[in-house]
Amino acid sequence: MNVGCELEFELRVRGPLLIHSTETGPTGLDAVAMRDRNGHLVIPGDSIIGKLREAFDEAGSDPFSRLTRRNSIAFRRQTDSVSQFESYKAAELKADTSERYELFISDAISTLAFPRIGMQTHSLIQISNETNTAEHGMLRVYDCPLRPGEIASFRFVIRFLAKESEIQTKVDAIQTALNWIVSFGSEKSIGFGCQRGNFLNRRCMTRFDSQREESISASCELLIDWSFLDPLCVPNGVVNGNIFESNTWIHGEAFRGSIAQLLRSIYGKRNQLLSGLTQQENQPFHHLCQYFDHLHITDAWPVLKGINHDFALPSVVPNSLAWDGTEFLDMALHDCENPCFKPDWKSSQWRDIESRLGLEQPTSRLRVRTAIDSLSRRALDSNLFAYRMIDVEDHNWRNRVYVKPSVPGSPKTLSDRECRRIASDFCELVNSGWMHIGKTKSRCRGVSMVPSQKSMRRPIPSDGKQLVSITLRASALLLAPWDCVDATGTRVSDLEFDERFQKLWSNLSNGSLREVSNRRFARETLVGGYLAHRYRYVSPDAHLQVERPYNPTLLWERGSVFVFDVVEKNFAMNLLAEWERFGLPVPKWAVDAYGKTYETNNFIPQNGYGEIDVNWELPAHSNGVPL
Repeated sequence: MNVGCELEFELRVRGPLLIHSTETGPTGLDAVAMRDRNGHLVIPGDSIIGKLREAFDEAGSDPFSRLTRRNSIAFRRQTDSVSQFESYKAAELKADTSERYELFISDAISTLAFPRIGMQTHSLIQISNETNTAEHGMLRVYDCPLRPGEIASFRFVIRFLAKESEIQTKVDAIQTALNWIVSFGSEKSIGFGCQRGNFLNRRCMTRFDSQREESISASCELLIDWSFLDPLCVPNGVVNGNIFESNTWIHGEAFRGSIAQLLRSIYGKRNQLLSGLTQQENQPFHHLCQYFDHLHITDAWPVLKGINHDFALPSVVPNSLAWDGTEFLDMALHDCENPCFKPDWKSSQWRDIESRLGLEQPTSRLRVRTAIDSLSRRALDSNLFAYRMIDVEDHNWRNRVYVKPSVPGSPKTLSDRECRRIASDFCELVNSGWMHIGKTKSRCRGVSMVPSQKSMRRPIPSDGKQLVSITLRASALLLAPWDCVDATGTRVSDLEFDERFQKLWSNLSNGSLREVSNRRFARETLVGGYLAHRYRYVSPDAHLQVERPYNPTLLWERGSVFVFDVVEKNFAMNLLAEWERFGLPVPKWAVDAYGKTYETNNFIPQNGYGEIDVNWELPAHSNGVPL
């Protein structure tokens, strides 16, 4: 079993130092130095890890990866084509039984704050590549918060998991590689960013197999606040092919994936199913590994640090919410002559809704990076890309975690004690602080955990009927995409569309709910790209398959609203209470087409999909004054 090793280094750099930022400065300033929002200079962690990889290449061995650049070049010389090289490399990796240790490096942050942008500058004359003389009119002015000759200290963290007997060897290799690095940032050839020493400040070991006291969680349903230590990027798509825009909320699947990866890293079995990691009940995290399918994690939403909010989850804005000129109305249950829906709201109306629903909008900044050639370890021409980074200093992220006794695909129904043992393993793992989330692998930890119990509101009487509304808090699988079009590929008529929804909800509710079709406020989307291939081709040799049809998944978006007439009250109320606690079940067509476990189907309740609110209500202002 592996242990965690966290090292805090202090790096000393002599000015001037230029790490390019995407921020703009005063007129005439050609480049701005990268800072955090508090004015501290930043050396990105990926820049440091690139330098370490280069140092390991020069040494001829990399303690954190089996294939170094020199080995890769040797493989390349033995082949006649790129395809043969890729097949050979894939075969080598597949046959490799050694352990691969992932290396995490945080951003290096200066210990002192520096003057704001443009207060200190440094000028250079650009030299022509053809004549090696100064180019006319090419005086470049750089932001220079660290003056020439001035020494600044930067602190950063390196962490990895490895066998305890190998820790010292890897630490020595890291220190040797750091000493090999000459400089950081741009303009290194003329003396910018020269390193003037480094030393180890702190060394912390985390042993996951230590003797633990027998502890059982008091609840199988928890409300958790997650704290992050590094800028966060959870992409919501790619703009123009090279800009990764980030959500402000985090999918439940991101947490589950991080937990699964951490468990495999702890046991040193990166390709093993979780159920095969542990064999005995006294092994650490045994129950969590054996019954991982029973763990459900919902989407997490940002909340301000230090504010309790009565431990309530931020709400979503339903598609049925409209502005009638004087107040907000839920059009799922009311009528209005001239409703104004979300796309047409003014900024003042959005601010009011966000404050009433507890929706936070953390600040963000764009960080530009350069793609690196894996063989040469050099920047690729015309291959810039950027991450939209979310600032995490002022916010935690809050969501629900629960253990369900029985789930599709699992042959066993768990007892209450077994469910609480799984919750205990989960709490211990997330408290360790060794989880990483998002494209930037931001470090996260569960800092607050309290029991959670969602309570459903009563049905709303209307015209002698009992109506209930369901609002999707997360996207959900509902209708099959092939049922939404006819044989020619044209969308079916509205009447046929309504009939398919009626049949869907009747099957899910066993006839206890009847949808009111003219009160449906739903939006759908197609999810494809990586997911369209990853969860449709799960064979070990899937990467060799030539024909891979592009079949995106049809999802109904968060905020969609469905209204129902209650046919059988008692049965419907119990069913709605279960849906609100555990999410909408996966329809039968989706189980047949995609599967019911995370190995083949990503859009399942365990990953937070299908989470709902029943009879959503707009909270009043905190001072009690209506709109």
